[in-house]
Amino acid sequence: MYTRLFPFRQTAKVKVILKLTFVFFFLFFCLYSLYCVMTSSWMFPTVFGLRKPDAVAHREFPSAVFRFYQKCRSLKLKLVVMDKNILSSLVGEYRVPWENVTMVSFGVFEAEGIQMEKAEQSGKFRMLGFTNQKPTFGTSAQKHTSCFLFRFRWTTLTISVMVIYKNDGFYSTDVCGEESRTRIYGIIMDEFQTKQVTVNNTIMVVPAMTHSFVRELPFSTYVSCQRWRSPPGLTEEGKAHLQALLHLKEVARTLGKTVFIFSKTLLGWYRDCAFSDVIDEVDMGMFVEDLDKYFLTALQKDPNIDGQVFGKIAHGMHFELKVHGMRINLFLVYRDRLKGTMWVRRMDVGWGRILRLVYPDFGLCSGLFYDSVLYVPCPVVPLLKFEFGKEWAKARDLKSRPLNVDMENSFSPIQLPSLVKDINDPSISLRH
Repeated sequence: MYTRLFPFRQTAKVKVILKLTFVFFFLFFCLYSLYCVMTSSWMFPTVFGLRKPDAVAHREFPSAVFRFYQKCRSLKLKLVVMDKNILSSLVGEYRVPWENVTMVSFGVFEAEGIQMEKAEQSGKFRMLGFTNQKPTFGTSAQKHTSCFLFRFRWTTLTISVMVIYKNDGFYSTDVCGEESRTRIYGIIMDEFQTKQVTVNNTIMVVPAMTHSFVRELPFSTYVSCQRWRSPPGLTEEGKAHLQALLHLKEVARTLGKTVFIFSKTLLGWYRDCAFSDVIDEVDMGMFVEDLDKYFLTALQKDPNIDGQVFGKIAHGMHFELKVHGMRINLFLVYRDRLKGTMWVRRMDVGWGRILRLVYPDFGLCSGLFYDSVLYVPCPVVPLLKFEFGKEWAKARDLKSRPLNVDMENSFSPIQLPSLVKDINDPSISLRH
């Protein structure tokens, strides 16, 4: 056989070398085949075009995710499902679109995160076909790894495991991103209780309030205020303002609504991590889509809330509330889809004018305000530049005319009763 394959003069030494080479490649192929069977990842059929790589990858994604989860359970690691796709399928919104999935997210509490770090270093996950990738942007200031990235071999699937840290009054994580695709950022949550559910015949741990978690997860990206030093201590008035702010947030959250700090309060938080010392009120915002009869009824029935409603919802409305005796301006935020901007309408009764204020389009993130989790617009700086100018960090005269006034109308005292109504007035209409 060797003479036919290699038609040249062969000495005994050459024959031995050829035999050893043949045996080496035969053993290599056998061992590689065994390895592929154990890890369910075949390279040769994909390379030679016998099967499409994407089809192979997408079919293997669900089984790979559940094998990874079961392996963690065998190591007594309590993984919590924090992936929006999987959680949305649990609450009945849609099935998991595995054909579009490239990353699946889990969480693990701090003590078990240390165990996972040791298991990963000892190679416990390699037999499953997973290799750990170091996060591009490093980890948090914690002593141990704060997030893990496991890549499933020969596919595009990456499993992200975030370590959940318990702090005073809130929970936080670091989220790892792949290079040139996502950045590392924090997630911050008010509370984090868990429960067990069955998914594909596998018992998995998920957040207890799954509906609320899925809704609030897009708003949980952590944004920090700018102050380098610790914020100043709260005065008695500041404590009352914070209590009123948190009370209104809880009323909205109970109904699945979202309120966020806005305007002058946003400036004070981002610049000083505190309330502005020249303003005796709190500014908050709420997307107009969140306002309905249930939220209005909750405000009317709450014994700690009183106030007035300015304007009409079709043309711009805002609330001037007294929560625990403290004044809160709640502005309804409208979206102009044609111009790609947001706007609010504010009525200054003392000046007899109605202002239409324009802002750049924004989403919501989460921030800490004296160890309390609040929602904030993000990105923050473009909003502050629109309202207070390029020198927003030095702005002190917060009661002057804003710079983002797009339209101004005046009204006479005779028109006032038709523009201002008590919050308990049954004639308040929410029709657009």
